Amino acid sequence: INTPSVDIAASGNATQSVEPVAEPSTPTIPDNSDSKTEDAQNNTINVTSSEEQSAYQSAFDTLKEGRYQKAKSELRAFLQNHSNSSFAGNAQYWLGEAHYVTREFKSAIEEFKAVLSNYPQSLKISDAMLKIGYTYYELKQFDQAKLLLQDLRERFPKSTAFRLAGKRLDRIRKEGH
Repeated sequence: INTPSVDIAASGNATQSVEPVAEPSTPTIPDNSDSKTEDAQNNTINVTSSEEQSAYQSAFDTLKEGRYQKAKSELRAFLQNHSNSSFAGNAQYWLGEAHYVTREFKSAIEEFKAVLSNYPQSLKISDAMLKIGYTYYELKQFDQAKLLLQDLRERFPKSTAFRLAGKRLDRIRKEGH
């Protein structure tokens, strides 16, 4: 399937109806290279963390390149192999985004909802809620879109997603839905 390339880092209203949300800063893993301890446990933690970061970054880069099918596979593999990673919430979100930009809206909703249920402390919660609202809009399920976007605005009044949800709610009103 040939899908248009979408700048994943773009935010706000794109000229097309699919509106990716910008990637917030990726969680950083502390560099313990100055540590003088050489015990096996520390080495294992550092190797695991480095491998997790590399796997996440690779999948995210694939997504940014617009290779959505491959990105979906890489993100799924990351989530299977690193379900407890500090990157897991972001990976789950970007899996939803890959489905959204390829207009697989029902799958996108499932993946974004997984962010809410599986990673409730994730910094991606407000973005996932926004994208669920956008997805309901795309599916012409305007009542569900409005409920979700209003809930987002109540829960995250200081977020960028708050402002974008307001814009979408205004658009829904102007369109008479």
